[in-house]
Amino acid sequence: SGWPALAGWLGPAIFAVIAAAISFGSWRARHPVQRHITVTTDKPLPRELTLAFASDLHLGAVIGKSVSRRLVQQMNAIEADLILFGGDLIDGNLELVLQDGSFQPLKGLRAPLGVIAVFGNHDYYGQDLDTEREALNECGIRILRNQQLLIEDQLLLTGMDDYAYHFSENIPKM
Repeated sequence: SGWPALAGWLGPAIFAVIAAAISFGSWRARHPVQRHITVTTDKPLPRELTLAFASDLHLGAVIGKSVSRRLVQQMNAIEADLILFGGDLIDGNLELVLQDGSFQPLKGLRAPLGVIAVFGNHDYYGQDLDTEREALNECGIRILRNQQLLIEDQLLLTGMDDYAYHFSENIPKM
């Protein structure tokens, strides 16, 4: 008795919630959160360093070249010494990203100590990490996979694979 009445408004209500979630997620993807954080350490460094960090770009069907172009402008405006990417550069479809040329603007990233990235779970969905690594290397982005990189002989950067795909308790020692 109550089901027909409930079904009459439940379907449109669910549709509205899904549409609102997709709209909000799309808006958030195009308006990244920027935070400026100062970290102090007792470790002696040769000078103050500025790092720029971005994560979860999810380049693909929804987010493409225009977003990566804007990201490059924002990152370069920081004038960071080192740029880091925390994974999920693609949304899982590497072929689409390469066809769209979404990586191409990343060639414009400027940081004297380099641009370093790790893969996240969505990069693994693309199932072709070698091709993705190659495409990112062509853009000047170095991928660390369970590796360490010594920067200016004092800052040790460790890049780990996504633990869900390649769990490793063995962090290489330098």
